Amino acid sequence: MKFSVIIVNEGSSGDISRALNAIAAQSQRDFEVIVVGGNTALPDDRFKNVDGETTNVLAAKNSGAAIATGEWLLFLTPQSFIAEDCLASLYAASLRYPDCAMFATTVLENAEPDMIASAGKCYFFAGIPFCGGKGWPLDVLPNEGEVFGACTPAIFVRRDVFMEINGFDADFVMTCEDADLSFRLRLAGQYAMLASEAIVFVSEDNPPKDIHRFAHRNIIWTFIKNMPDVLLWMCLPFHAVIMILLLCNPVHFAPRLNGLLEAIETLPTILQKRKAIQSTRKASLDKIAGAFTWNPYIPFWHRTDIRRKK
Repeated sequence: MKFSVIIVNEGSSGDISRALNAIAAQSQRDFEVIVVGGNTALPDDRFKNVDGETTNVLAAKNSGAAIATGEWLLFLTPQSFIAEDCLASLYAASLRYPDCAMFATTVLENAEPDMIASAGKCYFFAGIPFCGGKGWPLDVLPNEGEVFGACTPAIFVRRDVFMEINGFDADFVMTCEDADLSFRLRLAGQYAMLASEAIVFVSEDNPPKDIHRFAHRNIIWTFIKNMPDVLLWMCLPFHAVIMILLLCNPVHFAPRLNGLLEAIETLPTILQKRKAIQSTRKASLDKIAGAFTWNPYIPFWHRTDIRRKK
């Protein structure tokens, strides 16, 4: 079994049947699909429902990965549906880069299929994750190359590496879990590529009410958990300035302040996680720093940050 596709039936507004039918139509046939939570109508016997608590979506994804039999895991959301040759394109990319542990896809807006929603997860050195290419037309997308990581609508990762780094951090809510997973994969000595020909369409929901609170908290968590000591102290002043500037927006001041206070309150727990993560770091500082985005022009304009693999 090459691929295990994992999707959590969140009971959201996403049309999960459309997502499942898109998987069933793949030209690459060697896959299983694990639907966690709910009694979902399934297209064929390659699909199976698995009971599970879906209140915590990341814990549900981890439980799906634990029983998966594929060499590769593809995590999708109910709002994501993949192009007919997406799995075949990911498989071809895995053959071109056999030592790569994670692939990002080209995620397009379903309502505007010529518009990029993400082309890999990028990470600004000051501790700010962003979706590369978001809002830009598809024709600006470069050829495949190395990116910091993959974005939530479609994360393609080798199962053994995913299990080695303990999967998703289930304490994250709504946002930044992809940046945190990608960062820990980097610390483990792995890297990520954008398989630009692997296309995923996403139907965006309205942002959740608490998104700014959790985003502010989770950005801080990701930075403190994962940034190695030397880089942490070097980048901390820039991180602090940006987080303060984000508080200056009067529309989102209250939820972001709550997120900051929650990050401070949970600091002892985050420092414990940091100790465990940093004690097992395999990647050198130059490899980690080399994966960051250093040019502020790129995140400011949401440009892509894709590097040719050396």
